[in-house]
Amino acid sequence: MTQVFNNQYDADTPASGGETLPLDEIIKRAIDRAFEDFHVWLPAQVTKIRDNGCVDVKPLLKRTYSDSKVVELPVIQNVLVGYPSGEDYWVKLPVAVGDVGKAFFCDKSLDLWSHKGGVVDPQDARQHDLSDAVFVPGLRVVPNKLPGNAADMVLHNGSAELYIQKTGKFRVTNGINELFNLLDQLFSLLENDAYVNTMLGPQKFIASTQIKLSQLQAKYNTLKGS
Repeated sequence: MTQVFNNQYDADTPASGGETLPLDEIIKRAIDRAFEDFHVWLPAQVTKIRDNGCVDVKPLLKRTYSDSKVVELPVIQNVLVGYPSGEDYWVKLPVAVGDVGKAFFCDKSLDLWSHKGGVVDPQDARQHDLSDAVFVPGLRVVPNKLPGNAADMVLHNGSAELYIQKTGKFRVTNGINELFNLLDQLFSLLENDAYVNTMLGPQKFIASTQIKLSQLQAKYNTLKGS
């Protein structure tokens, strides 16, 4: 049996009550203490948008210490934002204050790399530190799940919404009108109510034009989502 003290890193600090623990428990407590400052990822909320493209985020899970003390983590400033992107493509998401996403914490310091890019020596010994966070937008609690069929890809921005369905069909709406419904009305108008003025008076489209319209409508129907 081994004597363990309140301060596991200072054998000269007396323990209250002289608690005696086996060696494996001492090692476990030391590991638990070390992991208190080891971060992988946390849900976080944007508190500020910065002009340099970074954001400030507030971690949404409190930290519990080995002495059972529970505290809120501080706001992390100037956090890089992770978007889907490459050398010649990108998808920029409209991140706003209040948005919730995932804060990931880098193995090493991001300070030099975030300003230079490429392969760099971080020149810092810190690991998985709160200051080395990267924010990835998009994380929702169960009651706020996104609407739509699970097989659909949906792009939503304010009142604009685009449904991309696995069948190769689409829906486009602004919350008031739906694009394909308007095109349906246009085809109906051309088919039933459109006339050409001639010397003989108003006439329907000639047969060849009507055939082409029908062929065009058939192709259009392959794109119209449900």
